[in-house]
Amino acid sequence: MKKVNVYPKINHGEYPNRPDGEIVGYIVDEGRVDGKRKRTFFPTLPEADTYSSLVNVQRESKQYEALGDLREIMGIRYEVLSCYHKLLSVGSTFTQAVDFYLQHAKSSKGNITVGEATTAFLKAKTNKGCSKRYLDSLRDVHYPRFYSDFPTNRVMNEITHEQIYTHVYKHTNWNPTTKINYLRNLNALFNWCISQGYFTINPVERVERPQKDGTDIKILKVGAVKKLLNTALKYEMYDRLAINVLVLFCGIRIEEACKLMWSDIDYNTWTVTVSSRIAKLRQRRINNLPDNAKLWLRMGRPPRSADRKKTLIIGGDFESKLTWLRKKAKVEYPKNAARHSFASYHTALHGNAAQTSIMMGHIGDANTLYNHYRNAVSHKDAVRYFEIKPTPKQMKNHQTRVG
Repeated sequence: MKKVNVYPKINHGEYPNRPDGEIVGYIVDEGRVDGKRKRTFFPTLPEADTYSSLVNVQRESKQYEALGDLREIMGIRYEVLSCYHKLLSVGSTFTQAVDFYLQHAKSSKGNITVGEATTAFLKAKTNKGCSKRYLDSLRDVHYPRFYSDFPTNRVMNEITHEQIYTHVYKHTNWNPTTKINYLRNLNALFNWCISQGYFTINPVERVERPQKDGTDIKILKVGAVKKLLNTALKYEMYDRLAINVLVLFCGIRIEEACKLMWSDIDYNTWTVTVSSRIAKLRQRRINNLPDNAKLWLRMGRPPRSADRKKTLIIGGDFESKLTWLRKKAKVEYPKNAARHSFASYHTALHGNAAQTSIMMGHIGDANTLYNHYRNAVSHKDAVRYFEIKPTPKQMKNHQTRVG
């Protein structure tokens, strides 16, 4: 849209009482209007500028006829400018003001307290069929932490991102992974409240996540892995042997491996199937067994086919059983050490983060996983790790239990 021009009017003898060449006013040139050139004279520049601005707004408004009458547009424009200067005086912006209003405006459903939100969210996740382990972690770990700074009678939409930031980062003893997982669960809670119509702003989304630098990764050395497997074999704890092999060498989560049945391992194709029923993220995957895992699993398999049809690899309180083995083997076992070990050694051996991600059932950016684990171990140690095998003497003493 062509804008109007403002230019000065020079005295060329039209005004006898004033010197020639003096500026005697200003002209607003609107170009041709209805076939005729339209020019309007104003004695001062502010008057000419005001008129030209009005004409320009009128012309621009034709592009936005859907917004209504020009007077309404001018009224909105005036209100916006007025509010802008008010916000500027307190160092705020329109976005911040709108976010604040939306966060504190009462919804048609009314307010919801922290206690009501967490209870309803847990019920929704229970009905969805989430794992008991996940629900217990929310109920027994994450939400008690949340209640420490935000009591159950606190209104959810009054919580700001600054308060959540302070709440999380004051825990200097939490490593980056703990903070990220905690924020992820809080984010899910606030998003659920938004989906239910209680408010529209999620304050957790604006809280900066810490960077993982790899210092929180704790893995098992090759010697420790040998101790675990050899101890399980020595005491004929074949269930615990198989679980450790599946986690350490195949990338399966411990929670997933402990739900597997012997029939999920195909000894013809040497693959293990993690069904959607078992997988943490409800996505079925089939992992190939590396050569060393095949040898260990052949010794751990039940001897009779009848025992393999619908039999869990490990039954009962698997956590207590695995903890007992670690103590018996005198192996220090940091949290998630087996999964971190697989990720680190597998990435170092193959240099293929995408393949590692698939085997682990990891949903996300493969480059993130690669950057997280790539410097944890050397390629030489990775080769030694996947060459951990039972000795010929062990295989002879523990005859192959395949029936």
